[in-house]
Amino acid sequence: MKPALSLAFLSILSFLAGAAHASEVYAGYGTSGLQLGFGKALTPSFGVRAEANLQSLGQHWSSDDTRYQVRLKLQRVALLGDLRAAGNFRLTAGVFLGSSSVNGEAQTQSGTIKINGHDYAAAGESLTLKARFPQASPYLGIGGGHFAERGISFHYDLGAAFGRPKVALTASPGLLAAAGQANLDAEQSSAQRSANHWKAFPVLRGGFSYSF
Repeated sequence: MKPALSLAFLSILSFLAGAAHASEVYAGYGTSGLQLGFGKALTPSFGVRAEANLQSLGQHWSSDDTRYQVRLKLQRVALLGDLRAAGNFRLTAGVFLGSSSVNGEAQTQSGTIKINGHDYAAAGESLTLKARFPQASPYLGIGGGHFAERGISFHYDLGAAFGRPKVALTASPGLLAAAGQANLDAEQSSAQRSANHWKAFPVLRGGFSYSF
């Protein structure tokens, strides 16, 4: 082996052998749901983490005059790198991978469903909404924690996972026949314009770590 390559190889082995920094398991909760993860400090100021995030949250969402009862579902894995900036404060970058969606149904108003500004009889009919976020969403944030050497500590994150959702509307056969495809397409375009304001998913969470 050439001297330069030998030196590089030995340097890498020395780094890994000397990187006997703390590992951690951690849990938390926030906008991204239940958070369970494992982290490893590679140096005193840089560490990597892998975690699972699970969320199911019901809420209301409106597009122009149409109101939907929706449920946000997250089943995502995050791969993250932490850079300690000062004291307990850190910068974090990485990516969220996996399923993230919003599913729901238009709510009736006085026995009608509104599509593209027009009211149609709701009896036995439905208008469903599905919004899918990208399978990979870049993440940037700040936070504290994940660098304790031993024992239990607190951690928190404040950041955003970037990516706009793609919206699809589906009308029941009777409702589609009454409203027509053109009105349904116009309603879907309106819903997509509203969803385009979701340029990023806010990530606000906190929890506890055990380092060893």
